[in-house]
Amino acid sequence: MIAQYGENPDISPWVTDSLLHDRNFTRRALAAEIVYLAVRGYLKIEEVMEEGKDDKVADYTLLKLRDPDKALKEHQRELLRQIFSKDAEKVKLSELKNSFYKKIPVIQKDVERYLESYYHLEPWVIGLYIFVALAMVAGAIFLAPDGRFDITIGGIVSGIIVYIFGLYMPKKTRKGLDTVWYIKGLKHFIHVAERYRVKFYEDEKMFERVLPYAMVFDLADKWAEVFEDLYKKQPEWFDSSRPFQLHSFVSSMRTFEGKTYANMTSRPSSTGGGGGS
Repeated sequence: MIAQYGENPDISPWVTDSLLHDRNFTRRALAAEIVYLAVRGYLKIEEVMEEGKDDKVADYTLLKLRDPDKALKEHQRELLRQIFSKDAEKVKLSELKNSFYKKIPVIQKDVERYLESYYHLEPWVIGLYIFVALAMVAGAIFLAPDGRFDITIGGIVSGIIVYIFGLYMPKKTRKGLDTVWYIKGLKHFIHVAERYRVKFYEDEKMFERVLPYAMVFDLADKWAEVFEDLYKKQPEWFDSSRPFQLHSFVSSMRTFEGKTYANMTSRPSSTGGGGGS
């Protein structure tokens, strides 16, 4: 594994997460993408502390700094448009609760469209799965012992599953494979970053630029360890009333991740006969 020094502008954190999970995304993707946009000057993240407590974050406010432009991918522009809908200049994460979840499929569709060149299904692969599926169904119908309907039904169901899997199984193109190899190299770089400390003195923005990817990999704490005595001031895109300490800042990012996912994916509880969701 070759360590990749720095981020790739073609793949944002959400795209990175989707590539690692075959066009699905995890709870870390949302917050990491917002931090990515904040680092690039599109918004600012502000802590909102609980009343009377200076050590417990109650909420976060997202402050719009500039409109999305052509430098961003479509899913990033859509994310910003949906967060700051109706020309809002600022919004609290809690204000997105039970409403923003409707927007996530739209944004994910944009991510999937962007990933089209990273995936393909080779015709011979599809044909092989269809052949196997038909063979399983035929075997279940014609070769099962008399009276063993359980074997027949099981074989038919299994054949249908194989058929569907063959049609929709994601297979990466050479571009997709190379990009995933790069992503794994970036993850490896975070693991071994200690040996690159001298370079970090020359690139003071390295911590901020790689942080969103460290969040996707669940390595933000490890990434911060390397910069403990190098990174001393609060980022311009983050506002807190607390004195800046790197470990507290990374802890706040973990809290931000949890509150982002909780508020942006929450759905109203069902009041119908089917019970709550």
